[in-house]
Amino acid sequence: MAGAISGEDSAFSVFHRQRNRIWLIARNVPSPLVFLVLTLQIAVIPLTVWRRGRGGWCAALRGVAAGVSGLPLAMRQRRAIQRTRILSNRELARMLVWEPAPGPSPRAAVHRYEANPGGLTRKVV
Repeated sequence: MAGAISGEDSAFSVFHRQRNRIWLIARNVPSPLVFLVLTLQIAVIPLTVWRRGRGGWCAALRGVAAGVSGLPLAMRQRRAIQRTRILSNRELARMLVWEPAPGPSPRAAVHRYEANPGGLTRKVV
């Protein structure tokens, strides 16, 4: 829930959303999917920066720069995270949201999962 206190489009929220997006990919996306996800993000980041308007693009660019500058640490953390991962690449890929939700604002659909004896059950919210 980005910006619950400071506001969704505050400079603070925009900065951290951009930075954390890069770190999340670097730490958590399995190797076979990194190229695809990074390609999509390279296309999306300029759009999200542009969408911020005059005041927000500066915070978005600072967030991207901070994300890139933090990549060496994120990659060191990645090794530990990937070693302890329990889902297969296929299971994790199925959990990712690949389509944007319909509506005036391009937000991704939210997918929730429940653990059950047979595995994970997806619920679209």
